[in-house]
Amino acid sequence: MRTDTNNRTRLRTRRAKLALGTAAAMAAALAVAPVMASSLRPDRLITRFETPDLHLHVVRSVGAAVRFDVRRAEAVEAVARQGRSDGQISSLAAAAPSEVGEWGPPIKMMVSGIHSVQLPTGRVLYFANLANFTEAGHGTDAWTWDPATGDWNHVPPPLGPNGKPANIWCGGQSFLSDGRLVVAGGNARFPIGNREASEGNGYKGLDRVFTFNPFDETWTEQPRMRQGRWYPTLVTLPDDRVVILGGLDETGFENRNTDLEVFTPSASIGGVGSIAHKPTGDRDTQLYPHLKYFPGNRVVLTGPDAGDAGILDTTTWTWSDLPNLPEDRLWGASVIDPYDAATGPTSITMVGGSDGGSAAADGRSFRLNLAGATPTWSSGPTMALGRSHVNAQLLPDGSTFAVGGGRGILAPDGLYAGPVYSAEITNSAGNAWIETPEQVNRRTYHSSSALLPDGRVVSTGDDKDTVKRDMQIYSPPYLFRGPRPTITATAAAATYGERFRLTSGDASTISSVVLMAPTATTHSTDMSQRAIRLTVTPETSGSVLVDAPPNAESVLPGYYMLFALNSAGVPSVATWLRVTDEATPDPGPAAPAPPQPAPAVPAAPPVAPPPVVTTVVPRPAARAFLSARLARPVKGQLWAQARFGTSGLLKVSVETRRGPRVLCRVPVKARAVIRCRLDGRLRGSDRVTLAFTSRGKTVARILRVR
Repeated sequence: MRTDTNNRTRLRTRRAKLALGTAAAMAAALAVAPVMASSLRPDRLITRFETPDLHLHVVRSVGAAVRFDVRRAEAVEAVARQGRSDGQISSLAAAAPSEVGEWGPPIKMMVSGIHSVQLPTGRVLYFANLANFTEAGHGTDAWTWDPATGDWNHVPPPLGPNGKPANIWCGGQSFLSDGRLVVAGGNARFPIGNREASEGNGYKGLDRVFTFNPFDETWTEQPRMRQGRWYPTLVTLPDDRVVILGGLDETGFENRNTDLEVFTPSASIGGVGSIAHKPTGDRDTQLYPHLKYFPGNRVVLTGPDAGDAGILDTTTWTWSDLPNLPEDRLWGASVIDPYDAATGPTSITMVGGSDGGSAAADGRSFRLNLAGATPTWSSGPTMALGRSHVNAQLLPDGSTFAVGGGRGILAPDGLYAGPVYSAEITNSAGNAWIETPEQVNRRTYHSSSALLPDGRVVSTGDDKDTVKRDMQIYSPPYLFRGPRPTITATAAAATYGERFRLTSGDASTISSVVLMAPTATTHSTDMSQRAIRLTVTPETSGSVLVDAPPNAESVLPGYYMLFALNSAGVPSVATWLRVTDEATPDPGPAAPAPPQPAPAVPAAPPVAPPPVVTTVVPRPAARAFLSARLARPVKGQLWAQARFGTSGLLKVSVETRRGPRVLCRVPVKARAVIRCRLDGRLRGSDRVTLAFTSRGKTVARILRVR
């Protein structure tokens, strides 16, 4: 077994060399003075690239500073293609969707997708920085999006000391069993003045904790942590407590917060819980440590630094050693490999990332096998292209979808360097990666992804330049391989160890049922997702019997997307299932029917499933409601028509090649229908935004001129 102190000393020496090499390379490229010796750590290197304006980034070392603008450079674009010709890239676009999948067109967003969270209502929560923020006026902009209708709802968190919504972006997030989302940490302050962390002018982590109720879309502030955290990770335990670890503290010296804290939620969904420090569990880790819960009261830490590996015992709050990750994997992703509920998880795969210096991103993967008495690392399949800032999305057929990413760090684009536009997906055996067509826009640093209940994947984020408020939806190959199974009815909740019935007109074709834990991801770190296979027993009456998970050690209590798959690996549209240890399960507020494609989102997969029969609890009457469409009743005249559920104020604006402008602001009454004449010179791809504010909430529709 390694000696922890000696190992960390070796790691810090190697980090210093990497940081020095990176700074020197950038200085040479820009013809500035040579960089002198430095003991800069990779996490301190990172902080020099995330600044309030997100356009000017700084690398510092002792005695010299390198400044550069991150506007896109043709040289970096060549790095992104990593030696591939235009013909090779074109062949991807021409490949059959049943082999490589298909991208829909870009969709305008109300906020950048730095954080993506698939809620158990079917909506997706996105939050990021406020637009046009400053060091003194920074805060969080948060919205939920309905993939079925395209509706947006404004859900900013409570205010911070500066009067802006608390700056929770760059924090961590994880789900509770009742569907609430826990968000901890964030940005208390950006670097100021001369920006030297050694003088306390660096990043300050936020010490605040919030829960978000997805059913009424409200925030509740929880007790504060002992110190701030910038870039922490959260992991939920079977008893619903949440472990919080990692990040930079609140001092401004960019010191790592080594506290291990545990949040205990309230019994009621709107209540206030408690937080406790577990000093025997304190640990120094790289930013956004990769934490996963495994059976046996174990929280497994697998990086991103090689020496971060360890296992936390949640009964004693002490750590034991794991074999080191073969090498540092900063900006890579990790997933619990798909598993059977009856046996529980057995392995974790790390994919992508780099050493944190100027070296190109790596496409290799490593797997940690925890099934035996002695954990071991082994090599997995290598992606066609190296990717840092990659998002690894588990899919219901057992494959993994690696989307976005770039080189890692390289002047002049910094963390946004070398965007990789294509994605990759594993084959059915999981032993090889298959490259897929390219997205329209870049998805590097600050990008994220989420699996939708209809089986598609939404890719968003990368807040460089104009793509910061844009998403694109990917339809995986399984949506082009024949008819989809349908779910006519099934349970809304299931107790551990019970058996429930799933009825379907395609019951005879259903070969497997899979639970997918909803996505909660940021900075390549997903703190929630799992893919879990359930045992299925066929019946002769148009149904199958499904065995619920055996216990909370195998499958954490909470809300899951339930997919039924046929023998070709084609999934149904998901229904939501709450897995619980309650003797008489309370399903909680029922989720709406799975989203079906609408004009505001890309076209549906080739075979559209019939709607799922489920109970829908209406949203509160106070919720603002907006339905809108574009129409051309007279040639040459374009009109926006809208109706409303409550009284409020409507703002209509348009975004064209000439820039954005507001057309009108008008008060409206409940159930009113209005028509607004737009500029007849609007062209295809121009966007019209209708934002309706009522009773303190804002909903919006973004309509594309065709």
